[in-house]
Amino acid sequence: MQGLQRDIAKQIRAQSKRVIAPIWTEALQGHTNTRLEAASILRSASVAVRDSNVTLQAGGKGTFRRRVPVKAVEFGAEYNTQKTYTTRSRKGKSYRVTRYTQHQLPIFKKTGHVVFPAAAYVIPRIASLWVQTTLRSFYEALGRK
Repeated sequence: MQGLQRDIAKQIRAQSKRVIAPIWTEALQGHTNTRLEAASILRSASVAVRDSNVTLQAGGKGTFRRRVPVKAVEFGAEYNTQKTYTTRSRKGKSYRVTRYTQHQLPIFKKTGHVVFPAAAYVIPRIASLWVQTTLRSFYEALGRK
């Protein structure tokens, strides 16, 4: 029976990942509005399935993450953020410059723009599929033995 349980657990993990990964990617794609969101969040989407849980990941892998903070893309920024600094002209005269440094980011939203809404949409569906996959795997295993 113990060997049967290992086989069933392995089968459940494999089938669950195969089914859940496209659903997660599709949900993220549905909530992505800009190329910046797609490049920083969508390209790094992945799913990890274990015996006790399913982990949905987005925005944590890849080289793009180092150039653009994914947190700023997901949650946005305050539009009135200004950065003032002193610089020198070619002739050596110093002057102050004020720039709006976060206008390319979406407006700040505590609940997120892409990952959090996509997760809220997809978690009930994934839970249902995970239970169905588990029950089907047990049924098939009992039918074989």
